[in-house]
Amino acid sequence: MLRALTLLLLLASGAAHAQTADSTAAPREITLAPADSARVPDPGAVADTTRPALPSRPARTDYGVPLAPAAEGGLEQPVTFRAADSLRIVFAPRDSLASGERADDQAALFGEARAEYDGATLDAGLVEIFLGRETLRARPLALQDAQVGIPTFAQGDEGFTGNELAFNLRTRRGRIVGGRTQLDDGFLLAGVVKQAAPHIIYAENAAYTTCDLDHPHYAMEAGRIKVVDGKTVYTGPVRLRLLGIPTPLWLPFGFFPATEGRRSGPLAAGFGTSPDYGLFLEDLGYYWAVNDYLGAIVRGKIGTTGSIQGYARLDYTRRYAYDGDISLSYGRLRRGERDDLDFQIATPVALRWNHTQTFPAGQRLSADVDLQSSSARFVSDDLASQVRQSSTSTVSYAQTWPRAGRSLTVQLRANQQFDVSSAQLTLPSLSFSQQRRFPFKRQRRDGRGERWYEKIGVSYSGSATNAFSYVPKADSLFDDGGAPSWVDALFSGDAFARGNAEGERFAYGASHNVPISASFSVPRYNLDITPSVTYAENWVDERTLRALDPASGAFVETQEDGFFFDRRVRAELSLRTALYGTAPVRVANLDGLRHVLRPSVSLVAQPDFSAAPFNTVQVLTDTAGVERRFATLSGVPTQPVGGLRFSLDNAFLTRVVSTDSTGEESRRALQLLSLAISGGYNFAADERPIDNVSFRASAGSGPFQASASGSFSAYSLDDTGALTDATYLAATGRPVRLEALRFNAGWSLRSRQRQPLARVPGEAELPAGPRSTVRTASGAGVLYDPSDPDYSASTLALGPRDPRLSASFDLTAAYRPAIGTRDAQWTTTVAVNNLTYQLTDNWGLSGAAGFDVLEQEITSTQLVLRRDLHCWEMQIRWTPIGPVKAFSVGIYLKSGYLKDLLRLDLPNADFRSAFNNVGLPR
Repeated sequence: MLRALTLLLLLASGAAHAQTADSTAAPREITLAPADSARVPDPGAVADTTRPALPSRPARTDYGVPLAPAAEGGLEQPVTFRAADSLRIVFAPRDSLASGERADDQAALFGEARAEYDGATLDAGLVEIFLGRETLRARPLALQDAQVGIPTFAQGDEGFTGNELAFNLRTRRGRIVGGRTQLDDGFLLAGVVKQAAPHIIYAENAAYTTCDLDHPHYAMEAGRIKVVDGKTVYTGPVRLRLLGIPTPLWLPFGFFPATEGRRSGPLAAGFGTSPDYGLFLEDLGYYWAVNDYLGAIVRGKIGTTGSIQGYARLDYTRRYAYDGDISLSYGRLRRGERDDLDFQIATPVALRWNHTQTFPAGQRLSADVDLQSSSARFVSDDLASQVRQSSTSTVSYAQTWPRAGRSLTVQLRANQQFDVSSAQLTLPSLSFSQQRRFPFKRQRRDGRGERWYEKIGVSYSGSATNAFSYVPKADSLFDDGGAPSWVDALFSGDAFARGNAEGERFAYGASHNVPISASFSVPRYNLDITPSVTYAENWVDERTLRALDPASGAFVETQEDGFFFDRRVRAELSLRTALYGTAPVRVANLDGLRHVLRPSVSLVAQPDFSAAPFNTVQVLTDTAGVERRFATLSGVPTQPVGGLRFSLDNAFLTRVVSTDSTGEESRRALQLLSLAISGGYNFAADERPIDNVSFRASAGSGPFQASASGSFSAYSLDDTGALTDATYLAATGRPVRLEALRFNAGWSLRSRQRQPLARVPGEAELPAGPRSTVRTASGAGVLYDPSDPDYSASTLALGPRDPRLSASFDLTAAYRPAIGTRDAQWTTTVAVNNLTYQLTDNWGLSGAAGFDVLEQEITSTQLVLRRDLHCWEMQIRWTPIGPVKAFSVGIYLKSGYLKDLLRLDLPNADFRSAFNNVGLPR
């Protein structure tokens, strides 16, 4: 029977229809049910949405019958279908159509119906197939007071949901009533949607939004919308609707990018007020996505005071090869009127370049350039950029030879100090290094093991530098507005001579370092022995000579130019070992105590550099007959060294015992305390041979960490605070004198995660995904109807909530004792960093604050109160204390590409208003 019905169906839907014997018979109807025909609803109820509910769902039946076989005038691909409940077929009278035309036979699928054709899928509660017109139509299945099986259409990456869907199999065009489709992170909602081509969609009485609710919190609605390639949305006159309320925000046309990522187009302009610009328009410009590797942006800012600012940036990238960006900004800031005494015009200029590039042969080129005039930081919207006092730029090229262990680096470096308009440049610096090699190591062994001399290793590092330094004189010494800039001084010797306060224009230098070392181990005594000899040589073009002035009794300095050698030799012998001790002590869940002591002793020898062949230390006698020693080259030790250095590293450890539910114990190591002490004695020094004694300690477990450090001197001070040769023990009876002490403690707090809140019975559930639909008992009509919207939006998702509170607390205390006329200095601050407090599901608080305990005042503080509005977010920012005080309220979309368009900031002024009393440097 089933085969006969299937054959009959194929004949009825083919290009050549068979004619029945009785051409005047009424339309015949055949109903196929998967199991019990009594479960099939009355055929007349197809158009009756009030028919009774279907009984319990039977097993799904997949008919898999090709409704339109390939034939002359037929479809290219078969249509397959299935339904969970039943299939009903109605044959049209064979004499109702003209000869050669196809009869309008119909089929209806009930219950979780699906029809598939050439990659297109249609799902719904009820799917009707019009064989003659080659059309599929779908709509929900009405059961009592609810609708089930919302129609869904999918083809490739595109998909729609709607109240009623129609799709023509031959033209592959569709029409949706009450349609909804997702465009990346956005959604198109419309009363009627037509697909004119696979890549073009038209919508009438429609809206575009990034809110994923069926009744969105906001929408840009328009009478007509066109979507091209699922990436770009064009509209006619568009109006913003918030919470179902139309707003006065109206545009004559609309253009919305429907995908994240790079795309060409104009920038969203903004406006505001500031002291430098008055009422201004900003971000007037265009972004050009040239290709997958290149992009450019140009934007500007103009204000009613006459101030302007221009910015251009080029981004480039090539995977596994290079990437970077280069930007240039120029502005003209005008403050006040020309007749005002404080009238100023500044021209901020900034050049920034970031670049990283690797080459197959082991080369690497990197650049981080930030060159700018002193006033450029005041046109930045970033607070950190406004208050910084310096910038550093670096361009470096490196070549490595991994097999040989060699590397070569060439670097250009520049450092600017904005407060004094000074600059220090390295043009360039070159460094070369050779990893440690063992020149005496044999290639072949003779069976007697490694000889001691085979462990001797030699390495090398060298560098050459050309340095430029410019420190301008005070602007008051110049009548033409100030000293020349460092850029002028770099390229002009006359400008450097006229504006520089001190020093030479260029300084040259080179250095070489050759360490020779070996390492030996004595396992019997757990002893490591490391002898080493280091030879260093520096080449410089200037040295400082001193001579005694008999009249004043002071030493007069003179600078001598030339080519000078700074040679140094240092020999060292280090011995290290480790000692262990344990104690079977158990307190609570702490099992045992282990002490690890790592002593280290170094014997150091360094010659007197005042003798030949070094001659880099001058030995002079003052008017009192006291011998004084001065280094002619920077960094040269004035005293010979022949001493001992020691250090004691202590570690106290234990094990934490934990027992599981089965009674099995597990142990993990825990460090309770680490303590290191270091010091030394110079046997060759004539004065103050005892080095400072320093210590450092740290302890902590889990979220709590604490550390302390300090330094002590063995010598006393005179009334002016200068060091004397007398020991502190002889002067006071105490062994050492405290020089500095510092303590820091930190604690990280993170509360437990709260459980999801129980949903109130009867509360509407959220859609499972962007294409799902929420339906009330009344079975509301279209998904989005701007003429009659229902904005009773569903509640937000109630998943696991964030921790209620997380923060880090830091206590810092520092002490420096009184020296001479300087009083003792105490500094104690308490800081709360990374504070995050989730007040409710939707309200959150974050910020940072500090408190100076001694001064009894709060340091820089910032608080941010956030309100999650589903697709929107509100932020209230308050900086009550600090160099810049500010308060602002902002409401904006979370969507990345509409965030700048739909954004409200009050007040719409930047942080530079706090610098009104600061003169703009040039």
